[in-house]
Amino acid sequence: MKISEVLEKSALLSDSVKQSESGPVVVKRRGRAVAVVLTVHGQEDLESLLLARSPELKQILVNSQKQARQGHTVSHTEFWAGVAASKPSTAPRPRRTKAKD
Repeated sequence: MKISEVLEKSALLSDSVKQSESGPVVVKRRGRAVAVVLTVHGQEDLESLLLARSPELKQILVNSQKQARQGHTVSHTEFWAGVAASKPSTAPRPRRTKAKD
């Protein structure tokens, strides 16, 4: 892990981005860590990083774990039946015909 001190904004950012290719770069201001620069390898990597920092997702997981400990669970079959029931119908819609004048 590399540590950079905030001195010159644009030069520091450019250098930190280059350094982040070999690992996380901690950015400090007045001796305190204030940011981390990470290299992102594709959209999936970015989404994983953002989800890992999501307070909403963390709360969903905490609530789910609490419910599971209390015995509020569903079977694999029940889960997929619920997913199938929530999907919109894939049946073709009847075509509209143009009204004759």
